[in-house]
Amino acid sequence: MSAGDASTASNFKYVLRQNITNACTLAVIHHILNSPKMANVNFLWPGAEFGMDTEEGQALLGTTNGSGIGFLLARHKQQLGIHKSVKQVTLFYPSWCDSPYENPYGDRTYSLLFELEDGSDNPPTLVLRPAGKVGS
Repeated sequence: MSAGDASTASNFKYVLRQNITNACTLAVIHHILNSPKMANVNFLWPGAEFGMDTEEGQALLGTTNGSGIGFLLARHKQQLGIHKSVKQVTLFYPSWCDSPYENPYGDRTYSLLFELEDGSDNPPTLVLRPAGKVGS
């Protein structure tokens, strides 16, 4: 991405992770699906939205299929032209995918749609301090 692409890159709003087959991500998805509070939720598109202030949203962002998005946003701040963060994630399976797909759980192919939002030009700074000696 060149510096001239910043205006286009700043319009970057979504990241879609489609046809998820990663076993660790699927384990997190199935943990969410089997939660008692999800008993009556239909995950057919448009699925269920989870903000980053929810346990489910944070868990999905922390998966193999989600964590790369944080890396992308951190690594390309200059090209994006503004600090961006993940606002929410939508967990769904598409309407064309009503039959089982071959994954470790033998069920539908799930997708994750991460919605991005513009943040402050001065995002919080992470300060790392050296660890002290044990017992000090």
